[in-house]
Order: sequence, then C-alpha cells, then structure tokens
Amino acid sequence: MTDGLPTEECYPYKSISGACVHQCKSIGERFKKYYCKKRSMEYLTTTESIKRSIYTYGPVQTFINIYADFYSYSTGTYELTTPNQFEGGHVVKIIGWGNDGTNDYWITQNQWGTSWGDNGFMNVKFGEVGVDYQAIGCEADW
Repeated sequence: MTDGLPTEECYPYKSISGACVHQCKSIGERFKKYYCKKRSMEYLTTTESIKRSIYTYGPVQTFINIYADFYSYSTGTYELTTPNQFEGGHVVKIIGWGNDGTNDYWITQNQWGTSWGDNGFMNVKFGEVGVDYQAIGCEADW
C-alpha cells in the first residue's frame, strides 16, 4: 500500500536474490507504480469473499503452506499427498476458480515462470494448504 507495485509486463517477477531494479525491462517503457486505494484493502477469509474480490477488483494474493509434493505438480487439481513433509510458506496469486467435476479449486499463478506446474499455474482444491484461509485484495488506484 505504501510502496506500490509496477505491472508484471513492466517488471516481471524473477525468483532471484538481490536488489530491486527501478526500471521496466523495456528501456523506453515508463516505470509507474500502482497502489491500493485508501481503505480498500481487505483480508479475505471465506470462499465467497475471495470470489467477490476477484470478480470486483481482479486477482488477490494469498499465502500457502508448501509441502514436498508441491514441487512436482504438473496438472489437475492439487490435493496434499505429503502431509509430513512441510517445506515452508509461499505467496501465490489467485486469479479465478473452477470445478473439475469432483472438486472446486482456485486457479493460482506461481511466480516461478512457465516451466513450473501447468505453464506457471496450479489449480488448488478449496481448503488445501491454507490457500483460502487469508487472502488479500484491494481496489487498485490506477
């Protein structure tokens, strides 16, 4: 809310260590930051509140618990299979939701690029690995 964020087209996420660069990847493109409108940030703790925020304002950020089977995900709806192999936490973006005929799932985007998961995306079953316990959304101040 205080520092703002550039668009992904301007400054795509790369999983590397180091200092932030304050210019777009395309030299001629203007580096502009976007912010949450004041008093619009919400902690979303229910399926319906997450859906409403995505529908109204767009993608939301969420924290998930990572287990060993996360790294080998490639397609389908993710359900935890290695509960005794906790690896840590991670932030992903929820961009939508769907149903595979059996399970409702969140469509999430990871920041590791298209070589991970299903071209950089993962369908996570509602309620799995904390995906929908506390998301954050807001109205962008363009």
